[in-house]
Amino acid sequence: MSSHLLHYSLESVLSDVRLNVAPELSDSSVIRASIAEAEKRLFSVLYRFPGGFPEENETDARRQCEELRHFISISSSRLAPIRRLHPEILSLVFLHSILDFPLAIGRQQEFPIVAVSFHWRAVALSTPSLWSRFSLSLRGGDSAFRMLQLCLSRAKASPLTIEIRKDVDLRPSFHAGMVEHLIQNSNRWLRIYFPLDYRLLSLFASVRGRLSSLEVASFACPLSTAHSEPSNHSLEDIDAFELAPKLSGLSLRDGTGDVPLFPLDQLERVLFTNMSNASIVSMTAKSPNLRSLTCRWSGNWTDPDPEAPPSIFASLTTIDFKGDYCLLRYLTAPRLESLSLTDVRQISGSMLPAFLQRSHCNVGKLLLDGVWTHWTLIVEALRLMPTLHTLTILDGQPNSVTDKGLEALAIDPGAVIPGLRNFTLHGSYLFRTSQLLHMLELRVTNAPGQLRLVDLRLDQREFAKSDLERFRGLKRIVGDLSLKRLHNSSSPLSAKKVCTLI
Repeated sequence: MSSHLLHYSLESVLSDVRLNVAPELSDSSVIRASIAEAEKRLFSVLYRFPGGFPEENETDARRQCEELRHFISISSSRLAPIRRLHPEILSLVFLHSILDFPLAIGRQQEFPIVAVSFHWRAVALSTPSLWSRFSLSLRGGDSAFRMLQLCLSRAKASPLTIEIRKDVDLRPSFHAGMVEHLIQNSNRWLRIYFPLDYRLLSLFASVRGRLSSLEVASFACPLSTAHSEPSNHSLEDIDAFELAPKLSGLSLRDGTGDVPLFPLDQLERVLFTNMSNASIVSMTAKSPNLRSLTCRWSGNWTDPDPEAPPSIFASLTTIDFKGDYCLLRYLTAPRLESLSLTDVRQISGSMLPAFLQRSHCNVGKLLLDGVWTHWTLIVEALRLMPTLHTLTILDGQPNSVTDKGLEALAIDPGAVIPGLRNFTLHGSYLFRTSQLLHMLELRVTNAPGQLRLVDLRLDQREFAKSDLERFRGLKRIVGDLSLKRLHNSSSPLSAKKVCTLI
């Protein structure tokens, strides 16, 4: 064996890998030479027996090849840049990896990262927050219960983020040990995700008054209630979450008006998914401190009483609706700063302008994503938002941005969004390119230095050389200007292609 391989024996290499000993820069060349020597010897052995190892030498030859391959793999691992990461940085990498995929108790024993190396395992075990975020089923077995105990122990005093998974089969009984341990640590609950199931939620009645750390609570109807036992009880009888002094965020999904008691008066952020407008109006009317209202709908939802007067939300600054916008009829938001409407088909009538008129708000950001409406309504709404500085229109109806619409923005920029700083327009529209250029050029001329960002993706559009030159001239003034074009492939199996022009 060469001097390189003698100097870096497999045993010493394994020891360094276990302890995460990063080689000095001066040693890196020697390690690479050792790897090269091992690769040369491996090739030599394989070259001597191209048709396979002879029976009399098979055992020794195979053992030698396996040792060389193992040496090459482990030695190469020593040169990995990640070995030079400080443990605190490596810990942050681990934490980032579980944001969307926390430990699923009952489905996996531990995080895969703890099996990579002794060093990674040591770092993972010394990172309590890594073990403080997990999901579980209360109908898990004893092995899942032991894993829960292990997580709670390794999490030490870290705040807990707990998701109780929605079971499809509700026949097995709840694991009493799991429930007991979760209740014992309820003072550490930071975020919880529970099914809206009366039988399950009633098990946690004793946490009332103990939720001193709870900030966000999320609830959703179970995927299936086919095996649920009939109950005459109402979720409104559940008061376990009513006393939570730090609770400021609430999420409800696929529910009805029948929900547990919450401290609605202290909520600042709410997310409703597939909830009826009547339920949303009823709950938000009791939340005077509400700052952010996010709603997601799929399908048709019945409006509450159309004659009901709008409620005033004095603290509301952000509205984000997807799938519908009719809830605006029942809102007045004098402090609104950001309005987002996504996947709303056929906005018509005076509902949006009426909301803006009675709110008298200083909206700074408007997002219209997949909103289909006529350009006249968009311009009417923009006239009611003189403080707007960021306008984003994505994939709207072709006639939602036309020559006349752009002319309204260009003819008198002092009257329509005079403070526009950021403008994003993506999609396929009916306006002429020259009209868009005229509007942008007029704005940079009348208000030098004001327009800071222009992000354009104009699909299925051809540009003359003179147009591209004008866009380049704008880029020299605006700075952050991009022009892209999306092409649909002639083949239905091919992906759409985005071409960057500027």
